[in-house]
Amino acid sequence: MTRSGEVPKAVLKDFSGILHTDGYAAYDEDVGAKGMVHACCMSHARRKFIDALKVREKARATDAELERVVVLMDGLFAIDREAHEQNLSLDYRHALRQERAPAPLDELHSLLLKMKDRVLPKSAEGKAVSYTLTRWDKLTRFLQYPVVELSTNWAENSMRPIAMGRSLCPSF
Repeated sequence: MTRSGEVPKAVLKDFSGILHTDGYAAYDEDVGAKGMVHACCMSHARRKFIDALKVREKARATDAELERVVVLMDGLFAIDREAHEQNLSLDYRHALRQERAPAPLDELHSLLLKMKDRVLPKSAEGKAVSYTLTRWDKLTRFLQYPVVELSTNWAENSMRPIAMGRSLCPSF
């Protein structure tokens, strides 16, 4: 019922598994028990770059680096899509990720570091770069933990009817 940082602290105080979230800052500080692994959603990062591209398009400007970021992220999702389409086990998906994801991730990280030095921090592009670099380790946890999906969209979509109902009915 609140977005206070105290809620995740209280709810997750004894949790020591894998926590997969969006980039909400309340999950960052003193949340979870010792050994908890925090992973972040690549879709949330990607969405920020899509928004930055829309700002560019509205201004009738293009940016090859910005477009390349989205292409690289899409490539990561393509790896997982292939694994899902082939009904690969987590172990085989993990092997596929280990084989194909490091090169695009290295390029993506280098590109983001380069962009950080040239974009305005308060611009849509600057915010996307900062968001992604700040959460880089958490965004790339899928390489270490096969069970981690690239996106939390499926979980968010499953909760949407509850959240929508809550907003329509003030007594919740």
